[in-house]
Amino acid sequence: MQTYRVQNVGFFRVGLFGDIIVALHGIYATKVLYPNARLIIYTSAYGELIYPHFWFIDEVVNIETYELEKLATHIDSKHFDLFILTNPNRKYCALLAQTHCKRIYSFLSAGNFFRWRFKTLFYSRAYSTTPHYKRILNLVCSTAQAYHDTNIFDFSQITITPQTHNKVFIEQFLTQNNIDKKNTIILINPFVRSAFCNLTLKGWEILIHKLADTYPHFTFIIPTYQANPTIHITATNNNIFIFYNNHDVLNLAALLNHTTLLISPSTGTSHLANNLNIPMIWLCSKSDSKKWMGDNMQSDLFVILPTTTQNMTQTQENHAIDQTYMLFQSYFK
Repeated sequence: MQTYRVQNVGFFRVGLFGDIIVALHGIYATKVLYPNARLIIYTSAYGELIYPHFWFIDEVVNIETYELEKLATHIDSKHFDLFILTNPNRKYCALLAQTHCKRIYSFLSAGNFFRWRFKTLFYSRAYSTTPHYKRILNLVCSTAQAYHDTNIFDFSQITITPQTHNKVFIEQFLTQNNIDKKNTIILINPFVRSAFCNLTLKGWEILIHKLADTYPHFTFIIPTYQANPTIHITATNNNIFIFYNNHDVLNLAALLNHTTLLISPSTGTSHLANNLNIPMIWLCSKSDSKKWMGDNMQSDLFVILPTTTQNMTQTQENHAIDQTYMLFQSYFK
């Protein structure tokens, strides 16, 4: 494996909660390949919440607090020997092109196809089955000519750890609801922001009540927050609880640490569970089952949704509900 002597490495990763999590493999690999370099992450507000807690990240910059011109000036002030851009849209490619970064690595896109300073790695959107976390990892390894040597990394280092106040927040929730941590706790997340394939809210209500009725000795917790629609739970189900979160997504990490199984569509909560190695029944599209699969996910627990929520027929949704229910039964045999 050949590495380059560098003093400063920039890593650009923005997006929602799940986008931030799937980049952790690549970010950690960057530090391993360039252990003496200062690693600076340019990210979104979600990244500003997650990334500072990892020892291998030296500095976190929230790009949402900068105008693009000032952001370019900030990047140049760091004198990067290497910059890794994982969001290669036209705007961010143009931003990096105007900086003086010595080497820029990114995925091939329309935004950098004609820019000679970019060294690119190509993945077909239509045909590639490589999960996105592994694409980012391979991009990082290509910078050090270690493209085929991804087994050298100890990825236990990227496990997200909730802070003390997150643990206290969850302990208060469990105590206030008289939830015994020794019970089997199931987390069911019906909500998604980033994918178009999901059950309807009514479909989730049917599934949740069916599971709660069949497993009265299990505790079912539904995480939500203010922006989500209201889910209706029958009062007779005393083993179903709603967890109202604030804007601190690390509270979910603390809650997942008490969880036996997650049921969720393709969204940030599922990527967080994957990071924490929490088993999950994952409801997703066929394309998401490839692109967004995590290293700890089990494909035999996937429920493939055949179409978007908007186009799903009642028969198709009923089939997905039944399949999820049967997988649940099989898991707890």
